[in-house]
Amino acid sequence: MNVLLLGGLGVFLSQGLYRVFFWIFPRHFFVYIFINAFLGSALTIIGVGFGICALLALAGAYSWDYLVEEYFVYFLLLGFSEAWLSGMVMTLFVIYRPNWVFTFDDTRYLAGK
Repeated sequence: MNVLLLGGLGVFLSQGLYRVFFWIFPRHFFVYIFINAFLGSALTIIGVGFGICALLALAGAYSWDYLVEEYFVYFLLLGFSEAWLSGMVMTLFVIYRPNWVFTFDDTRYLAGK
């Protein structure tokens, strides 16, 4: 259950956010870095934290108020640090090794800009 919730939900949310951001925002290098890498990773961690809290509350393990006050707030802090780290790593990958990043395409994000 832990693998599905932490791994599966995280992958589902990050891929879903990537597709939504790709559809909404223009194809630009800075949009890719700041929206997809920074904001997408923060929202994914916060979404996984919300999913864990919701599952624990639905299972009756803890009350919702306790989970929000004692557990969910740490996912907000984790979201900020994950956004900073993921954004930094993705920026370095896109600059120095763009062929390692599957979702980045030079012709889409850099051509004609």
